[in-house]
Amino acid sequence: MQSEQIIIYAIEDLSPSVENAQIYGDSDDVDAITELSNNILKHGLKRPLIVDQHLKIIAGHRRVKALKLAGIPTAPCIVRTYKSDAERRLDLILDNNGRIKTNEQRIREGKALEIIEVSLADLRKAGEDAGTPGTTRDAVGKKIGMSGKTYETGKKVVEAIDKEPDPEKKERIKKELNKSVSGAKKALHGGPVAKQINGKQALCNAAVMLNRAYNQLSKERTGSTPNAYAHFIGNLQDMKVWIDTWIYDAQMTECQKCRGVGTVNGVACDNCWNGKHGKYVESLN
Repeated sequence: MQSEQIIIYAIEDLSPSVENAQIYGDSDDVDAITELSNNILKHGLKRPLIVDQHLKIIAGHRRVKALKLAGIPTAPCIVRTYKSDAERRLDLILDNNGRIKTNEQRIREGKALEIIEVSLADLRKAGEDAGTPGTTRDAVGKKIGMSGKTYETGKKVVEAIDKEPDPEKKERIKKELNKSVSGAKKALHGGPVAKQINGKQALCNAAVMLNRAYNQLSKERTGSTPNAYAHFIGNLQDMKVWIDTWIYDAQMTECQKCRGVGTVNGVACDNCWNGKHGKYVESLN
């Protein structure tokens, strides 16, 4: 860093750092922000924000949200001029040292630190070797409180999360990761989470097939239908009700045709059964 000074800036002139959302997420506890806002109204802002020369926030993203909530239009800012983007990103991470973090956040910090370390090494030792991959992995792991091996495994899980198109599966793997890195690894390779997701999908598919069978058989039932056959059709109807309850409780998804509404252009959906109740919001088929 070359220089540092404190200036009062309008909150609306400040912009968040993209890296902050990438590493720590862009959602904060509403109650915590409200509490911080009330505290600022009562006691004032105890620490100035830190921004770079372009007024991007380095430290104080949550405080800015609290200030906006409190209706305070300005804030004192420490303005830092950085020689490199790596130096700026390193400061952003260091400012969050005291923060309680999930495993996902720690691993995302590690990924950012890995890039930063290489960049800073290039600046210090232009043309020289900056260290072997193992050394970098272990050094980064130590900084985020993990072994190098655990960090490397966690990094693969995070990369898989970022590539996962299914929002439900993405969230489930995140939850496993924040419990343990090894549990998340198993989830990626057909562990309990993956089996649970596949099992729920199979259940919903079975429910659709069961409904189609019931609809077809009920059309064929007449007054002369043998009792055993009629009872079987009735049992299918009971099973539909049971499975409807199970799938609803499990928050399962619905078919693409009606998108859970139950009708297509004002006509009852003929592709699914639970969609007619309008209970589900995503496509399964």
